[in-house]
Amino acid sequence: MERKSRSSRLANEEMTEVNIWKQICSSLIKLEGIQKDEQVVLNNINNVQYSIQLEKGISGLIHQKLKDNYRRGIELSSNETKTNDRFQVAAKQPDRNDEWILAVVVQYYPDRNKYQVEDVDEDGGKQYHMLSPKYLIPVPTPKEAENAPEIPANQDVLALYPGTTCFYKAIVISPPNKSKDIKNYRVQFEDDNNQVKQVAPEHVLEMPQLS
Repeated sequence: MERKSRSSRLANEEMTEVNIWKQICSSLIKLEGIQKDEQVVLNNINNVQYSIQLEKGISGLIHQKLKDNYRRGIELSSNETKTNDRFQVAAKQPDRNDEWILAVVVQYYPDRNKYQVEDVDEDGGKQYHMLSPKYLIPVPTPKEAENAPEIPANQDVLALYPGTTCFYKAIVISPPNKSKDIKNYRVQFEDDNNQVKQVAPEHVLEMPQLS
């Protein structure tokens, strides 16, 4: 087996870490924008309530403004929850040879350069793992996967086995075909009796180089 140089391995690890960090920064920027909008709405509500106190009553116009601001506040709160969602990764446990699990990033520890991830499979309770960046691959959203370059046929990939939360090595038989409205990859997993299975684009990842 061809061995990669140390500099090449470090470059791959740094690129993976950069991709994960970009997703975290993007979510933080969106969250900051939403929180600023929320502060504007809160100020508007306070101003309306102050006007009510001065007028010792509530007019139809003020009542409508108050309703609109409360409605906007609810929308922003909902958006904040969505933006703050943890993003998914394929995570490899060092003691497992070929198995990667679907997980979500919980927290990053810069002093240790490790990420805490939570296994999405909740059978037997929640499981957490502390992993280095080289053992994590960001899983794109369906929209990101739709706009990403297609992985061609005959290329080795890491794909989520249908009906499970585990990624395994597979080979692409055919990529999605928009002109024929074929949305999924057709892949063949190793040691799976040559069966061809369909996997969503966001769950077909380029094969990592760990060696």
